[in-house]
Amino acid sequence: GLSQAWRPPMENVTAASSPPSAAVTDSSSAKTSGAMASRGSCDAAGNTADNTISVTVGGGGAGPTYHSGTISVSETWYPAGNPHIITGDVSVQDASNSPILTIMPGCIVEFQGDYELYTGYTEAGAIVANGKADADSGIIFTTTASPKTPGSWDAVGVYYRATSATSFSYCTFEYGGSNSDRGTFYVDGATMKMQNCVVTHSAGVGVKVRQDVSIATFTA
Repeated sequence: GLSQAWRPPMENVTAASSPPSAAVTDSSSAKTSGAMASRGSCDAAGNTADNTISVTVGGGGAGPTYHSGTISVSETWYPAGNPHIITGDVSVQDASNSPILTIMPGCIVEFQGDYELYTGYTEAGAIVANGKADADSGIIFTTTASPKTPGSWDAVGVYYRATSATSFSYCTFEYGGSNSDRGTFYVDGATMKMQNCVVTHSAGVGVKVRQDVSIATFTA
């Protein structure tokens, strides 16, 4: 849960969470997994191996992807890294960078214990988790526990230094709310958007708001 006494200095990510992409590397200086022409051979245009490149497709990785600590620069979580497992409190904030954590449609975020994913507690930041209406493109926040029980994890928190970019849509938040003072989704003094979301099987209240909250769009 949230504690002011200690925060990890940086996020710890132990698996790739970027989408598949083409990485272009210079064959004369980098090691690649693709086949390359032998040095000194020529292609039809007269280019030698020294002048060619090797294209290696990769970077998507396979889950699970583990997260903990502070996200101080913007990053994106992709469904290729599912499940995204929270192994400690994760904060999205930095005074200089105002980082944004973007959680893409289709992501599954699982909390391994009594942890919180939050933004804007001491410095600026935002979480953007905008799923889509179809069944495979929503975003799920749940627990790793089996069987799943209410209160298996803490909360998603949006605090007063969070930027107005913070937005949640087509998200399901389930089996959280271990801290009865916050519930499963907690907003304190922030401006944000929340629409077409479901909060279910919470140990306490589903959504709790405090102190001058402005939710520009809210639908359940």
